[in-house]
Amino acid sequence: MSLPSSDSGQAPRKLHGIIVPVLAVVLISGGTAAVAMTQGHAVRVADTAATSSITTTGALSVNSASVVQGATVTFSYSTTAAKVNSDNWIGLYADPGNGPVNQAYVGAATTWNYAASASGTSSFSTSSLAPGTYIAYYLYDNGYTWLAQPVTFTVTAAPPATPPAYRTEFGSGTLHSPSGVALDSSGDVWVSDTDDNKVVEYSATGTAIGGFTPSGTYALNAPTAIAVNAAGDVFVADTGDNRVVEYSGSGTELNVFGTASGSGELSSPTGVALTASGQVLVSDTGDNRVVEFTAAGVYSSSFNSKMGGPAGITVDASGDIWVANSGLADAGPDTVMEYNSAGTWLASIGTGETSTHGGLSDPSDVALDGSGHAFVTDPDYGWVEEFGTTGPYLDEFGTAQPGLLSYPQALAVNSAGDVFVADTGDNQIVEFAPGS
Repeated sequence: MSLPSSDSGQAPRKLHGIIVPVLAVVLISGGTAAVAMTQGHAVRVADTAATSSITTTGALSVNSASVVQGATVTFSYSTTAAKVNSDNWIGLYADPGNGPVNQAYVGAATTWNYAASASGTSSFSTSSLAPGTYIAYYLYDNGYTWLAQPVTFTVTAAPPATPPAYRTEFGSGTLHSPSGVALDSSGDVWVSDTDDNKVVEYSATGTAIGGFTPSGTYALNAPTAIAVNAAGDVFVADTGDNRVVEYSGSGTELNVFGTASGSGELSSPTGVALTASGQVLVSDTGDNRVVEFTAAGVYSSSFNSKMGGPAGITVDASGDIWVANSGLADAGPDTVMEYNSAGTWLASIGTGETSTHGGLSDPSDVALDGSGHAFVTDPDYGWVEEFGTTGPYLDEFGTAQPGLLSYPQALAVNSAGDVFVADTGDNQIVEFAPGS
């Protein structure tokens, strides 16, 4: 990549997303911080004494003047045809006191993205940004020439939250490495028991009331994820046999997904979810994608944008698809991704977050409640982390007795906000009452 010259005549170098000069000339402006003003749904910045003499022909706007730490902030940009360049970029800087206010290097960008097209959008996670005011610059060809007037926005701290509290536990002595949990329409709890290759049904209060151990052609081999539809049919990710099997609630074999060769063939699936229309979504972990099947088991489509190591999967009330990614190469290795129903990436949560005890590490499952909270199992650390569905980290739980978790792998949330966690290391299900 050819690197442009800065105003000092020396070429900058980008290292791990930071712009570092070979020889920096620091120019200090006497202007004041810009004041944001609203234009429709976008926010632009008024000229100040330091910037009013800089003429720009492009445009830059932000979707919100203030975001909660951890949420995604999105910029819309455009430039003239003469200035379209694959190395155009948007850089975020602390404000005031940083950024190329005079179109010259002043300090390293806190974070940046390329903006290569004539117009488009560019999204940033604010997880790693401390609360405060930031200024975004839309810049030309790996350098510091403005393509548009800069934009300011504010990151605010996430409001305090009370984590879910331990309520009860059940299944100890019966389960052996449970790694999938789902709830049916009556509130019963269904668990896939990995080591025993069976499915167990519990009442909402934790009493074993049913289940089945399939045999023959439909026998399970190291089952992981599980889902239940409105009719009470049970879908199990039969990971060891590279398929998903559908059973009736009493264990009668109904269908198999993912065994036909071709586009719909599965490799080590570890997540399964159902859409409102009955489509079956599968995290095809071995192939780093999500596959969609019709209710009849016919391959429909797949997607893999920004994906790596997909595991647990769920669908929210609007039809958006949430996937726990444990090996995401191009946007951070540990995150939860949100996609629309067509498989287009929308946002990420958990990337760069640091909780009280740590951050996400190979997240294995995600579940949502009805009040805008996302719960993520973190088996490496042994707890569940809670985020706002717009991104902010809220809290974590399962870190102390009672309710201390050991390698939790899956979870489900009922309509009352109770969280049921497959506590795999302790061979049980732990229930937590909703927090705030």
